[in-house]
Amino acid sequence: MTEKSKRSRLIRFIVPSAALLAGLLAVYLSGPDSEFRPEETRPEIPAFPAAPPGSAAALVAEMRIGWNLGNSLDAMNKDRGFTLESETFWGNPKTTRDMIEAVKNAGFGAIRIPVSYYNHRNEDGVVDPAWLDRVAEVAGWALDSGLYAVVNVHHDTGMNPSLSWIYADTDVFEESRSDYAALWRQIAARFRDFDERLIFQGSGEWTNRERSWDGEKYGEDFRIVHELNQTFIDTVRACGGKNAGRYLMISPYSASAEEEFVRAMFYKPFNDSKDDRLILSVHSYAVDPNVIRDGAAVLSRLSREYNLPVAVDEIGFSGKTNRSVALTAVESYLTECRKYGFACFFWDDGYEYVVLDRVSGRPADRELFDRIRPFFHAGTNMIEF
Repeated sequence: MTEKSKRSRLIRFIVPSAALLAGLLAVYLSGPDSEFRPEETRPEIPAFPAAPPGSAAALVAEMRIGWNLGNSLDAMNKDRGFTLESETFWGNPKTTRDMIEAVKNAGFGAIRIPVSYYNHRNEDGVVDPAWLDRVAEVAGWALDSGLYAVVNVHHDTGMNPSLSWIYADTDVFEESRSDYAALWRQIAARFRDFDERLIFQGSGEWTNRERSWDGEKYGEDFRIVHELNQTFIDTVRACGGKNAGRYLMISPYSASAEEEFVRAMFYKPFNDSKDDRLILSVHSYAVDPNVIRDGAAVLSRLSREYNLPVAVDEIGFSGKTNRSVALTAVESYLTECRKYGFACFFWDDGYEYVVLDRVSGRPADRELFDRIRPFFHAGTNMIEF
């Protein structure tokens, strides 16, 4: 079972009531037994907000709708040691140029490339140059195809206790910050000559060692994410080259879009030597349109308050999600993201959350994909499948 499949919780825009959560769970488990809605009932597609040229908001508008290369370069296994074979640990085929070009041909504007590094560090913390070259190869294919590319540190800081080893935890903060800075120093050095269409994301998710969401008990761990993100910003900028002005995505604790976690990360301002280059990134796996709509409004308010555009870097619908629920939810996400000027990335793990077939390069779920297509950039050169 994949990392995303093991997760039993939904990462939500906002915390719903117990009754609503129970209802959503019942719908989630009810199976694909409903017809999708007729064309005439689909929501009106709003205009994407204008943004100043060269701003972080303009970059987000260009990315608009993205796709995640999940459970590939982020696959890892602490028991397998130092190896270049990690990309296929979780059952997905090795990534090819044709796969990346299929993402572009489908109409997406960006690709998020989650990456894990544990299996590629020696005992001195040096990342295998061959692994960094492999990540650069895949990112280079994305840029060559005309996509924006997002590269991050993924499960090394993530929610799975069998995978993570860098924590947002006051008890091990200095060790984690040192390891984290060492990773980003090497990543940024390898990519220093890549142009601004390559975006760095500091982490896939942050968590403490207890993987707790208890703000009363672990509120300081929620705030310490600020210090780790500041370390990320400072380390990348210090590596020079095109990193001096690179766009950077920063995430709150657990990549949660809930207001409590976002505010904890912004308990004090970030310092960046380059203005207007930061993007707030969060996850959401909500499926109720009201939750999606209300959560997007909260994110928009926070975006204006902190003057950062938003990328919802993971949304997704597993094969267990009720068909009608999934089709309605995808339109809700894309409508709200477009209305507020957010980028939106579909999580695809090649197993349970699947948008594109990685072998054929065609949509794995044609009905779902037909709901996505109207939201792509006007004039996007898409192949007809």
